[in-house]
Amino acid sequence: IEVKELICGREGEGYTMVYTDGSAEQVSGVGWIGGWGCHSVDGWEKSSYLPPHLNQTINRTELQAVIETVLHHHDYQSKLAICTDSAYVFGGVEQTALRWRAAGWVTAQGPVTIVDLLIQLVTLLDTCCPVLEWIKVHSHIDIPGNDRADALAERGRKASPLYLNARHPPVHPCTPLGSPLLREEREGGSPMVGSQLN
Repeated sequence: IEVKELICGREGEGYTMVYTDGSAEQVSGVGWIGGWGCHSVDGWEKSSYLPPHLNQTINRTELQAVIETVLHHHDYQSKLAICTDSAYVFGGVEQTALRWRAAGWVTAQGPVTIVDLLIQLVTLLDTCCPVLEWIKVHSHIDIPGNDRADALAERGRKASPLYLNARHPPVHPCTPLGSPLLREEREGGSPMVGSQLN
């Protein structure tokens, strides 16, 4: 079934639709910077950045967005659908996370990564609202709620102290005025953008 039709159907059945997304950007000289966003059709939304001392990965941002959504709707008594464009999150909550938990969060390849957030999420889901459905959506296919979550995730990332420091790096008193660092800052040097998984 087409995902847009599925969403419309769930809305018609009285589900509250919540969209979650994460954002990670690699900035030259700084490294990865992550943020996340959540948007509900009932008007609730939230965004922020990953704490600077944590690994700034795309999977961590996607998980954090879902955790914030589940926390907000934990005692929700109506039907809830969480929409994510992250295959890692969708596959994790539907299948692999429960297997990992049963195996002590260890796989044949070694310990599970991002185990702190995965434990928090599956623990919350054990006692979450009675009717919860997960929907896998695709990015940038003109689903307004998902587009809004994407914008919130980007806003959260750009609020990170890491991002703000990257845009306005401190100038060392011995840095020559004609140095490439200052020229790039004056000319609005652009960051490198890429993707990261773990």
